[in-house]
Amino acid sequence: MILLFAILGFAAAYAGTALGQFFATPVGDNSSEGAEQQLEPVIHKSKYNVLLMGTDASGNLTDVIMIYQIDPKNNKVTVLSVPRDTEITYNGRREKINAVHSYGQQKVDSGGSKRGDEYAIKEIREFTGIPIHHYVCINFAAFRQIIDALDGFDFDVPQDMNYDDDWQDLHIHLKKGFQHLDGDKAEQLVRFRSYPDGDIQRVKVQQEALRALIEQKANIVNVTKVPEIFNIILDNINTDMTGAEALGMAYNILYANGNEDMLTTEVVPGTFWNDAQGISYWRPDTKGLEKLVEDKFGYVDGLPVANETDETKNEE
Repeated sequence: MILLFAILGFAAAYAGTALGQFFATPVGDNSSEGAEQQLEPVIHKSKYNVLLMGTDASGNLTDVIMIYQIDPKNNKVTVLSVPRDTEITYNGRREKINAVHSYGQQKVDSGGSKRGDEYAIKEIREFTGIPIHHYVCINFAAFRQIIDALDGFDFDVPQDMNYDDDWQDLHIHLKKGFQHLDGDKAEQLVRFRSYPDGDIQRVKVQQEALRALIEQKANIVNVTKVPEIFNIILDNINTDMTGAEALGMAYNILYANGNEDMLTTEVVPGTFWNDAQGISYWRPDTKGLEKLVEDKFGYVDGLPVANETDETKNEE
């Protein structure tokens, strides 16, 4: 999504009103009302946080959970990855954090809620202590299609990857080494889990892939790809961001693009352990997480640190 917004931002800057129709409606809204209007981006002045969730084929379990903090004042983007196996207590029982989104979807299906994402958002906000200003939930079908629309990217695969799961229709067969990844191979890369360090190494590979994408594709100005990518997003996304807010986020990222420290990636600290049934969890180091959130994201108990300005506090 970070890559997508950067591409849209470049397209808007180069194409101007010619692309107004692709930004005039809220993201996630296929209606054409107002399509001829020129969209004015919403530009944030203070830092804000966007929760990105990537779901599996069923659209229920969140295979990827990342919080992006956009800091326009300092031209920085900081990312916190939450391992999908992170142990939490939910409704009085031990759970993995990636299952909470599924419980929300069950509430929707039973008529008990209008939006399933709100359960995952609430849990991730309380777990990390980071306020969530916007969220984006996207499935892997869109991921594959976007990578293909961008003609793939080059990446050094860290090890041979072989895994087959007929139930998920997931088949991973990648050779170690530098190679070009299309959408199918890129999905295999980010979903592979059988590392010596388990989910933590998986998160690191995802972050390295994100860096490679940004380095190789963020400067694309071929606006003919924008309609294709945007339509992919419309078909596979759930978000509370309007097109204007998404475009504003793109500009924030573009301003940060020249900064060598633009992208900082962090992982929830902790250790692996197995329960009595042999189920593996990532047990978070809560004190370490609190310090990380304070030092890297500027929050204590969900509130901005004391040296934030009143203007920033009010905006956040």
